[in-house]
Amino acid sequence: MKFGISIYPEHSEPERDMEYIETAAGYGCRRIFTCLLSARQNREDIIRNYRSRIDRAHRCGMEVILDTARRCFTLWGCHTKICRSFRNFMPTASGWMRALTP
Repeated sequence: MKFGISIYPEHSEPERDMEYIETAAGYGCRRIFTCLLSARQNREDIIRNYRSRIDRAHRCGMEVILDTARRCFTLWGCHTKICRSFRNFMPTASGWMRALTP
C-alpha cells in the first residue's frame, strides 16, 4: 500500500508545500494528489505554480496524481484532441506539464 498527501497550490504557499512534501517523503509517503479544478490562473502561471511542487515531489521519490477536467484545458486554450491523448501519455503529472508547455 502506498500512502500519500494532498496539496492544493491555489490555497497554500510554496514554501509550506515544499516543507510538507519533504516531511511526508521522510515518513514514507510516496504519492501526492493535487487538483487543477480550482486553478483560475493563466496556463503559464499554473505551470510555474505547480511545476516547482511536482518537481520537488519527484526528487523526493513521489508519484504525483493530478486531477483535472476538460474545462481546464479549454481555459488554457488546449484542443480536445490533446485532452484525449493525455490518457495514453502521462504516467506522472510532469507529463501534463510538458504537454501544456508551448
